[in-house]
Amino acid sequence: MRRKYGNVFSLQVPPYADNPVVYSRPEHIKEIFAADPKILHAGEGNQILGFVMGEHSVLMTDEGAHARMRSLLMPAFNGAALRGYRAMIAAVAAEHIGQWPAGSEISALEHMNALTLDIIVRVVFGVTDPKTKAELTTRLHAIISIHPVIFAGRQFPVLKRFPPWKGSLDNQHRIDAILYREIAARRVALDLPDRRGGLLHVL
Repeated sequence: MRRKYGNVFSLQVPPYADNPVVYSRPEHIKEIFAADPKILHAGEGNQILGFVMGEHSVLMTDEGAHARMRSLLMPAFNGAALRGYRAMIAAVAAEHIGQWPAGSEISALEHMNALTLDIIVRVVFGVTDPKTKAELTTRLHAIISIHPVIFAGRQFPVLKRFPPWKGSLDNQHRIDAILYREIAARRVALDLPDRRGGLLHVL
């Protein structure tokens, strides 16, 4: 598209976004990411993700609200915390790689997506129960791989009563229920001060 339309161009992609602008040069992208957050509101541009992320997500907020959310999340992702997860991440990676068929071609995207999702479930969410981990992984994968038609339709409340949009909404509600159950369990754990449970531990 850059070869056809140039380094900077806009698109018409209703109902996803209203005239989004595409930048293709690295220096432009670097300038955007380094821009004053009071001028360029990333959260405002991410509103299409609201039905998945929630209105109070760090990805959906700007300025003061965004800074507050970052301050709540950063303890789980600072240098010391991430170094503490190193062994667990290495173990998860070794487990996945050990299951790849030797001497055969594999889909790097498919396998790396599965590895990344497993790391998120185990390290970020801290879920260890095999049954819960399996269900959460399957349901999160359904969100990540959502069909564009379903994604677009989620913006129209009238469609939420009909499949496949109702199924997508039910799946999201089930994910919420699992995570809130995990949070509640962490809060009553007797060894809570000594546990390292990732993001849910902080929450």
